Amino acid sequence: MIDRPEFDVFLAHNSQDKPEVKAIASKLKRRGLKVWIDDEQIPPGRPFQDVIQQAIPNVKSAAIFIGLQGPGSWQDMELRTYISQFVDTGLPVIPILLPGVGELPQKLLFLREFNWVSFASGIDNVGSLEKLVWGITQQQPQTSSRICEHFDVFLCHNEKDLSEVEQIAKQLEERGIKPWLAKNKVPPGRLPEDVLADQIAQIHSVAIFIGSEPCPWQEKTMESFIWKFIELKRAAIPVILPNALQEPELPIYLQRRIRVDFRQDKAKAFYNLAWGITEIEPETSPKTLEENNSLVLEVNCAQLEELLAVGKWQEADRETKKILLESSGKKQNEKLGVDEIRNFSCETLCTIDELWVKYSNGRFGFSVQNKIWHQIREKSFLQKMKTKIFGNSDNNKNEKDFWYIFGERVGWYHELNKGQKKWVQYQDMTFNMNALQGHLPCCREWWKRSRPEHEPKRFCALMLRIEKCQEYQL
Repeated sequence: MIDRPEFDVFLAHNSQDKPEVKAIASKLKRRGLKVWIDDEQIPPGRPFQDVIQQAIPNVKSAAIFIGLQGPGSWQDMELRTYISQFVDTGLPVIPILLPGVGELPQKLLFLREFNWVSFASGIDNVGSLEKLVWGITQQQPQTSSRICEHFDVFLCHNEKDLSEVEQIAKQLEERGIKPWLAKNKVPPGRLPEDVLADQIAQIHSVAIFIGSEPCPWQEKTMESFIWKFIELKRAAIPVILPNALQEPELPIYLQRRIRVDFRQDKAKAFYNLAWGITEIEPETSPKTLEENNSLVLEVNCAQLEELLAVGKWQEADRETKKILLESSGKKQNEKLGVDEIRNFSCETLCTIDELWVKYSNGRFGFSVQNKIWHQIREKSFLQKMKTKIFGNSDNNKNEKDFWYIFGERVGWYHELNKGQKKWVQYQDMTFNMNALQGHLPCCREWWKRSRPEHEPKRFCALMLRIEKCQEYQL
């Protein structure tokens, strides 16, 4: 009888992803982990379902690999059955996104409950591998004592608001405040509520973020944690995010608590949030914080203006990407998703646009691209009349169609060979004043390595954001 599990991790994957999965398995083995992979454990002629069922009791964790081809021959019910067996025995389940996969497929959305690992930037990403090892062993590398750490605030939020909350978390850390954010504190394969329950005694307060629906307290588990903080007589701070669609209706136990509102003055909101968490009024006034933010933007854009002024268009394009990544709390090798684009700082976006328009004599800039985008989407008078009489049958174009037309108009997408069109590689862009109107800045570089079908959604988010920011300026 075996007293302990024979394998550290079970690797479930589509056979088409075998080369990448085997490469990751090899890296895990070099770290001393014992890996269960079908090639090595299923004898020829044996039904794989039977062997897998026998293996499950003898492994410590499960890694579910999702590649570009999806789950392949797995049946949805079979996968759910295997996962439920791991969950029933309290073992970690770790979804893993392979290169090229930005999010979980619709049919596997039930895996969202678990913290996942992304190898989107490549299987050689050391950070992703470290995170996977953490999920398998449940010990964060070189920081096994972190479970006893103390935190200033638990950031309680809706999943859709994660990007905005991450930016606030970064600002809090810069002010010496230590936040507990599930994405950073929950090992892959563990449920956030289980880890939070273990660590709640070490957390001084809770900030409840109200943004897009549903609100955090509408989930029973989260509401029970909020109540736990209140029962422990710790600060419970309602925080209204900029994307809150209307005046939120707070539950009765939060109604009398002073709110922090990010919809107007962000500097003042950070000031009040820091005060609520620490219970010590910051020495720096909101006005000074606001001036500091403007000073940071001024410094960041000084280099961009220098490059634009002397016509170094490619360097200016790269500087634009750098500024927007930094302002979104991203590293230079990371990409921007829809949520980050929707939450671009209006001040930053409009300042960058004004510089591009000014030094290109109105040829380049986000606002120039926005005008072209609207021209493409606008129906002609004849089309409008046909639509009025016959309905929308004459206008079947979707966002993807408009995106390709836009790409042609600005010179990003063109015919290379007869009858064959392709997207222009970045190194082949036209970085001079002979480029087509709207050719720069090239936002396609911001979401490099993302799947082509995701590009229209990101570009639409950018166009909507520039419109909102222009309205805000007015």
